[in-house]
Amino acid sequence: MMNLDINNGEFYFEKYKFLPKEKFEEVKNKFVHNEFQLQLKNNQWEIYRLDISEKYIIRIFFLNEFINLIEIYPKNVEEKMMPSSINNIIERMGGEKKYPWGKIESNIDRKAGYMSVVIRYN
Repeated sequence: MMNLDINNGEFYFEKYKFLPKEKFEEVKNKFVHNEFQLQLKNNQWEIYRLDISEKYIIRIFFLNEFINLIEIYPKNVEEKMMPSSINNIIERMGGEKKYPWGKIESNIDRKAGYMSVVIRYN
């Protein structure tokens, strides 16, 4: 189950709930070590990959210790560059739009070879 509350930006995936501007420690404490994997860390940004789904890869971007962006894309190689797969997710979330809390958009990373759904918080 994947759902986004367009009124407040809360993102629900399976049994997990993510809040706009949720603190790093609060998110980290929801997972066991192998489910929450560091991908990049610098002075301001930390990016973690969540290994919690058979079907999707979820990455959470923290800016100065708070959630700034959530990226979702299919694990299946054949679906990674299929617009219909990403568009279905976006449509279930209310479409590509701006909201008071942030926005929903699609992203194409041609270099990495995948399309994704991005939930970006203000």
